[in-house]
Amino acid sequence: MSRRPRGRRGRRLAIVAGWSAFVLVILSCATWYADGGRWVRVETPSMGQVAPVGSLIWLRPADFATLRKGDLITFRPPGSETTFSHNVERRYPDGTISTKGVLSPSDPWRLESKDIVGRAVMVWKGAGWLALMAPMLLVGALVIGGVRRLLRPSARAPMTLLLGAALVALAVSWYDPLVGAQQLAFTPNADGSATGTFVGTGLLPVELAADGGDTVRIGAGEVGTVRAVSPSDSAARVHRLEVAIAPVFAWWWWLAIVVGCFAPASVSAVRSRRRARCDRPAAAEPDLAAVPAETGTVAGAPVLDALVPADEPRPQPAPRPADAADPAVRRAADAGAQVRTDTWRLTGVPASSGGEQADGGA
Repeated sequence: MSRRPRGRRGRRLAIVAGWSAFVLVILSCATWYADGGRWVRVETPSMGQVAPVGSLIWLRPADFATLRKGDLITFRPPGSETTFSHNVERRYPDGTISTKGVLSPSDPWRLESKDIVGRAVMVWKGAGWLALMAPMLLVGALVIGGVRRLLRPSARAPMTLLLGAALVALAVSWYDPLVGAQQLAFTPNADGSATGTFVGTGLLPVELAADGGDTVRIGAGEVGTVRAVSPSDSAARVHRLEVAIAPVFAWWWWLAIVVGCFAPASVSAVRSRRRARCDRPAAAEPDLAAVPAETGTVAGAPVLDALVPADEPRPQPAPRPADAADPAVRRAADAGAQVRTDTWRLTGVPASSGGEQADGGA
């Protein structure tokens, strides 16, 4: 079996598996929604590390009477259509409840049953960014699929890798999910310096470097404080207290980046090598008609030796037992005739039929 059919079968299986996973995700989300479930994406850092920015919170309808302190709920404050996701802080005698974020002060409102959207049952950190980028990625995937159909087969894989990388880079640069920090407080001090408090809002940890001051590292939902020192020039003190934000890459991030950069070229090289092996022609059978024919005599009778190349050495194997028992062969051997019995040659084919071979030397 050739390798090309196996490669095609593998591609078909990969396509079927991909579409099956996509359909399974869609059906799961539809079932969750039909059963009363909801999902919301976290856009502010008020819940700290419990639900950082970019998290996806999965909600179930909740009985208002069963809500307890510390439950993470999603709600709409009275008179507002904006949704918030905070912890239950307290239940009052009149049945209402108050809420509070991890990093924010107590909310000024009291909630009733009609204000509750649902209680959180799962928090997927970072998945909210994927949900946000999903429309762009889906449209881009459809465009890439259409472009593939316009290309010759040998160019489809490299172009798919190139366009796929460009699509991911466009989505990341547009939504910026990797690096971010939000300022919570920035307080000037009496000595001219200032203290800044920040919370991480990106997927990657970041390093905060104050101008002439401290340096601190924070991750998603973590809080860090730095002290920035004012420049010595009094004229430059106004609006010059700055904090630089830079991503911090762990070793496995660098490894993933290197592998991702070399993946397109590596995949293309492997596919080209496999294609070359599949296209390599099979070894040609020898052309018997092109071999020069030789004639000779066996026991005085002319023969046609059609399979012996002119320049090939002629080994003299011992005669087979059946040939040795033949009186004609024995008489020819006694007379000095050479009888070839190599299986690679057609030998001993008389030029004329009928009659016995004559005795005597060649």
